[in-house]
Amino acid sequence: MAGKCISAIGLGALIAVGITHGVECIPADNRPVLLSLYGIANALGVFIGACILVGSSMLEPVTNDWQWKVLVLIQIPAGVVLAGLVWRFPESPRWLLIQHHVDEAHRSFAFYFNGVPDSSRIETLVQIVQGHLRHEEVSRHSTSWTDIYRGRNLRRTLLSGFILTMLALCGVQFVLTYGTVFLMQAGISNVYVTNVAISACTLAGSLLSPVSLEYAGCRGSVLWSSAATAFCMLTFAAVSSGSGADSEVARNVLVTFICLWAFCFGAGLGGAAWLTSSEMHSLRPRTYGQASSAAVYQIWSFAATFWTPYMLRLEYGNMGTNVGYFYFGLTLVMFVLAFLFVPETAKLSLEQIDDYFNSGRPAWRTSLRRNRDAGA
Repeated sequence: MAGKCISAIGLGALIAVGITHGVECIPADNRPVLLSLYGIANALGVFIGACILVGSSMLEPVTNDWQWKVLVLIQIPAGVVLAGLVWRFPESPRWLLIQHHVDEAHRSFAFYFNGVPDSSRIETLVQIVQGHLRHEEVSRHSTSWTDIYRGRNLRRTLLSGFILTMLALCGVQFVLTYGTVFLMQAGISNVYVTNVAISACTLAGSLLSPVSLEYAGCRGSVLWSSAATAFCMLTFAAVSSGSGADSEVARNVLVTFICLWAFCFGAGLGGAAWLTSSEMHSLRPRTYGQASSAAVYQIWSFAATFWTPYMLRLEYGNMGTNVGYFYFGLTLVMFVLAFLFVPETAKLSLEQIDDYFNSGRPAWRTSLRRNRDAGA
C-alpha cells in the first residue's frame, strides 16, 4: 500500500507537469503530432502490461506472488530511463520568462525551435510571450493558484477539467481495467488473451492519432472519437439485449465492438484529451490549472473504478452487457457539451489561444481551417 501511494504521487506529478511542459515547448505546427506520442506511450504501456499478465497468470501455483510482482518490477526500468533523460532537455522557455530569465529563455526557444538564440525569429517569440505576460499582469494584481478559479480563467479551468472528465468517463476504466472480469462474466474464453487483443487495438489506434490530430484537429478528434465510442457501446449492448447475452452472435459482437471501441479511443480521445486540456489554460497559471484538471481526472477515474465492479457483480448491479447503455448515455451527453463548448486549438500558438478566449467567439464556430489561416 505504501508503494502504491508513493507511486501515485509520482504519477500525479507526471500527469500534471509532463504534458504541460510539452505544450509550452513545442511549436504550434508540430504540437499535435509530437504530443500524440504521449497517448502512444500510454497505449504501449497498457499493451505491454496486458502481455505480461498473460504470461504471469500461467505461473504456478495460482497464489504465486510473482504473478503481480513481475508487473511491478517491469515498471522500474521505465522510471529510471525517464529520470535520466529528462535532464537532457532545457526548461520551458515560457516558464523562464515568467521567472524573468530572459537569456535562458532565448536559449530554450532556440533549442526547441531549432534556431539561434540571438536570431530575429527567437527574439520575436520572446517579445510575443513577454507582451502576453505584461497583459496578464495588468489584468490582475497578483498571480496565485486561486487565479484559475476566478474571472476568465474559471471558464478555461472548467473546460480543461471537462475534457479530462470525458476521458475518465467514456468507459476506459470499464474496458481496460475491468475488461477481463466483464468478459469472463459474459462467457468469453481466454479472457487474458482477449484483453491483449483489446490493448493491441488501443495501441494500433494510438498510432493513427497523429494523423487524426493533423487532419481533424484536437476538437475534431475529441468529437469523432466520442461519437464512435458511444456507437460501439450502444451496439454491443443492443445486440445482447436483442439476441440474448448468452448467444454466440452476441459474444462475437461484444468482442468485436469492444476492440473497435479501443481502436477509436486510442486514435482520437486517448491522444487528444491530454493535449487539448493542457492548451486551455492561460500562460501564468497553466501548471496550476493542469494540476487541477489532473486532480479532476483522477477523482473521476477513481469513481469509475469504484462503481464499475458494483455494476458488474452478480450480487449488486448485475448489469452485464447493459453497462454499454450506461456508458453510451454518458458519452453522448459529453459529446453534446464538447460540441458546444470545446474550441479548436490545433495549429494555434499558446498566445493565439489566449487571444481566442479574449475574443468571446463561441467554440462551435472555431475550425482547423481557420486556425491554419491564422498561423499562415
